[in-house]
Amino acid sequence: MIIDYIQTIIGSILTILIGLILFYASIEDLRNRTIRSIWVVALYIIVSALTISTGNMSTQSTFVFLFTFILFMGIAVFSFGRFGIGDAMVLGALGWFYHDFISLQQFLFAMASVCIPWAVFCILYYGRHQGFINAIKGFKKNIPIENVRPGMVLASDNFMHGLTQQDIDQLKHAGHVTIQIKNPMPFIPCIFFAFLLTLF
Repeated sequence: MIIDYIQTIIGSILTILIGLILFYASIEDLRNRTIRSIWVVALYIIVSALTISTGNMSTQSTFVFLFTFILFMGIAVFSFGRFGIGDAMVLGALGWFYHDFISLQQFLFAMASVCIPWAVFCILYYGRHQGFINAIKGFKKNIPIENVRPGMVLASDNFMHGLTQQDIDQLKHAGHVTIQIKNPMPFIPCIFFAFLLTLF
C-alpha cells in the first residue's frame, strides 16, 4: 500500500517534469523554430525513470517506443527539414511514456486534433506574408545577419541543425548581409497541448 502511494507520488512528479520540459521546449521552438538537445536528453531520462518507477517497462512498451521513434524519425528524414529531428525524438520519448498502443492512439488523436487547426493557421499566416505557394512548399525567410540568433536553421540545412554563435560570427566574417533561414511550423507546442489533453 505504501509502495503504491510512493509510486503514485513519484509518477506524478515525473509527469509534471515532462510537462515542464515540453512547455519550455515549446517556447524555444516558437522563438527559434528548433530546440536544444538538452530538452531531448532530459525528456528521455525522465521518461525512462517514470517507466521504470511505475513498472511499465515491458515488451509492449519497448515496441511502442521503437514504433513511434522509427516512424517519426523516418518522417523527419523524408520531410527535408519541414519536420525536425528534435520533434521526432520528442515523439519517440513520448512513445515510451504511453507504453501501450491504445494510449499511444489516444495521444496521436489528440495531437491530430491540435495540429490540424494549427497547421491551417500557420499556412494562412505565412501565406498572407510570403504567398501561399511558398508557405506550402516550406516556410523560409530572408533576414538581416544582425537579426540571426543561435538556434536558427539555415534554409539549406535539411536536418535542422541550429546555428551556433560561432557559425553566426563566421557568416558575418564571410560578408553575408542577409541569409535565408527556415521558418517552419513550430511543432513542439502541438505535442505539449496533446500531452496535456491526454492527462485530463
